[in-house]
Amino acid sequence: MMDKKGDKMRVFVNGYWQSNLGDDLFIYITARRYPKVQFDIYATVDDFSVFKDVDNIHLIKKNNSITKRIIDKISYRINRPLKTSSYEQRVKLAKKYSIYMELGGSIFILPTNGSLNIEYMIRMILVNYVNNYLVIGSNFGPYATQKQLTEYKKFFKSVTSSSFRDEYSYRLFKNYGNVSYSPDVVFNLSVEDKKNEDAINYVLFSVINTARFGSNIDELYTQFVCEQIKKEIRNGNQIIIMSFCKKEGDTKKAIEIKNNLISYTDDIQIIEHTNILKSLKIISNAKKVFATRYHSMILGWVFKKPTFVVSYSEKTNNVIDSFYPQQKYVDMSKIKLNETINYTLMDDETLNFLRKEAGKQFSGFEKVINIYE
Repeated sequence: MMDKKGDKMRVFVNGYWQSNLGDDLFIYITARRYPKVQFDIYATVDDFSVFKDVDNIHLIKKNNSITKRIIDKISYRINRPLKTSSYEQRVKLAKKYSIYMELGGSIFILPTNGSLNIEYMIRMILVNYVNNYLVIGSNFGPYATQKQLTEYKKFFKSVTSSSFRDEYSYRLFKNYGNVSYSPDVVFNLSVEDKKNEDAINYVLFSVINTARFGSNIDELYTQFVCEQIKKEIRNGNQIIIMSFCKKEGDTKKAIEIKNNLISYTDDIQIIEHTNILKSLKIISNAKKVFATRYHSMILGWVFKKPTFVVSYSEKTNNVIDSFYPQQKYVDMSKIKLNETINYTLMDDETLNFLRKEAGKQFSGFEKVINIYE
């Protein structure tokens, strides 16, 4: 078993390694919290670049050739890890470890046709093979059928421990295995030395590519964001539109919005996430946060910024309902133009409570590593 390298225990971590700030923060925070553990991830060189300065995150290089991508697409369609696919390689790698960790937020989004996808197949292979299978920081769903839910009840009953980030997911599986819930992993972020006292006066807008929701919502969202940006500029604020994940189209939407505001472009800057510390500093220096990305909301809370939320999924609604129902937000499908929005500043008592409780996300992991120390 590949459990130790030198003095470090080794853990295989599966997650969404696509240069997405939210998911990048999950493993960044985990690695900083446990410096004596080596966290091995299977990713491309490009996607690993954001972790290059974190000593205990180790890259297992993923082949990203055209041939490999074609094989992966076929594997995905037939729900089976074909030989030489990256799915099969991940299974082979994971079987060499005593501790397998799934670390991420929306890692249990299930097919709308009611089927069980390749990730489910891989999970059921590994949960019956590795000694310790841990799920940390996730929410469950959306799911489409009772069959999907029933099969995942079998899965969660088999894992070593699961820690969700919302009460809704917890209630689905609370009677199946070692299941708990606590605030998002990102509440464990240390916020010291992240603020620049010479920061300019800007409002940070986190945007996403809304084309997937249909042309009506896409157009309405774009108009709404443009409307709010114009209001802020007229009030004397600079604007940073931040792309949390270029691969998912955040940058594309940011450019579209800026192009729709020709008269205001001198006051608008677009910034992409390419470096964790730089991204955190940009958010921590903001005057307030207009949050569409789920983790832009969490970071707005963590950095004590007045925050307004546009919710595009139930995961956002569920976390607000679970931990901070006072947060002002609008569902993307219910946006109204020319409507005044209100930003919410989380109180210190609530924030301190969430920070303290968020450490419980790692309770199951700590029990496991204590066995091996």
